[in-house]
Amino acid sequence: KEWTPVKRMGRNEDLPRPGTDLIPKPGSRELDDLCRERAVIGNGYIRCYLLIPVLGREVQDVQLLVWHIMKNGGPGEFFTSALRRWMRNRFLERNRHRVKHFDAETFDVAVHVRRGDVTDPMRWIEQSVYAAVVRRICIERTIQNKRRGNEKDRRRRTAVHIFSSGVNRDGNWTALESVTDVCSGGVHLHLDEYEFDTWSHFVAADAFVMSKSSFSYVPALLSEGEIHFPFGFLHLRLPHWRRFRDTDGSEVPLK
Repeated sequence: KEWTPVKRMGRNEDLPRPGTDLIPKPGSRELDDLCRERAVIGNGYIRCYLLIPVLGREVQDVQLLVWHIMKNGGPGEFFTSALRRWMRNRFLERNRHRVKHFDAETFDVAVHVRRGDVTDPMRWIEQSVYAAVVRRICIERTIQNKRRGNEKDRRRRTAVHIFSSGVNRDGNWTALESVTDVCSGGVHLHLDEYEFDTWSHFVAADAFVMSKSSFSYVPALLSEGEIHFPFGFLHLRLPHWRRFRDTDGSEVPLK
């Protein structure tokens, strides 16, 4: 597919300001349409509409890529399944040895719980929300396993792996540890581990529950597993990613 070219800018050139051909003018129909499109694919309309006119230079630079991707079919047109598979294979060629917590006999769910560095309330997700998403995954797996004809598949357990770093202001992991009533493979905590070890598990997981974090977003792009994306997160999601509300963990239907 032929893409609309984006103006190339040198490092010392001024980035375009809102109202140019690359960044819509505040209050314009184009900005309104783009923000509504972002809302449809999983990002907040109000946040988009209010944020764009006051973007700093660094954020504007990133936003140019966002406009470009959106005007050319969305992130799924750029991060194709073939490209993501190639990147995933290259990544795991070098890092598969890091995946030590998963078992081939279990359905492994990785959950990224962002804690230590969170200062923006827009990026905070309550532990109870993660627990609600995990419960839904485990219940769905139990139902699917019972429908399978293979005895081995029917007996396959669902294991939950919690990855987090820094100080947990919750004080405990009680909400997530309580999901063992529906997740037969248990709940396993992996705290303050080496970043590439954590990423490798995110990429290799059968299901990955994201946090509002680029640290979640990058491995999600490489994953061939089931992705659960927090609704309202500013990043662009791929069309097949499942969305959950960051207030109660309920699923947002795909459109």
